[in-house]
Amino acid sequence: DSALSLDQGVVAQTRVAGIDARAQRVDAAIDLAEYPDLGMPGSVTAYLMQRDDGYSAPGMLTSEDLDQFGLALKLPVTAQLELVARADQRDGSVSGKSDSAELNARYAFTPDWAASVGVRRESRDSALAAGNSAILAETGERTDVAAKLAYRPGGETGPWSVYALAQATLERDAGRRDNDRFGVGGDYRLSDV
Repeated sequence: DSALSLDQGVVAQTRVAGIDARAQRVDAAIDLAEYPDLGMPGSVTAYLMQRDDGYSAPGMLTSEDLDQFGLALKLPVTAQLELVARADQRDGSVSGKSDSAELNARYAFTPDWAASVGVRRESRDSALAAGNSAILAETGERTDVAAKLAYRPGGETGPWSVYALAQATLERDAGRRDNDRFGVGGDYRLSDV
């Protein structure tokens, strides 16, 4: 087995048992604050990735030709309110096409308390690569809404947090299941490194 990259991984090539497969990835990011004429902070990010059937790298075993594209917009509207929109597209030669788009809003009531709500629309047109997963074998469209309430003492730099979340399906095709759920969780930072 061998791998070759002459440009720090932008274009990579693998050869395994006679398979010659390539992958390309491009990432772009724009800090809107660097354009004072726009008069707003925020960021726009995008990625484009293409992998050939048989391409192999850590975490990227590819058994089909695969194209992926994504775009995200993050806008702090006020000191307390932030909006995030994103869209992703995946098109596989075997697994078919899937598209998703979501819009999220996060509001900080205080430095320690924040709530967020979001809506996500997803569409899948093929489930050929789903294997034994009943969930991944679902096709059609579904729209979900979610809400989360979080507490982090010390604000963004606090060492731990707890949260509660709920999600419900608003609309779905017959080929998709409801995605209703609720839960609680948290995190703890072990070090500042």
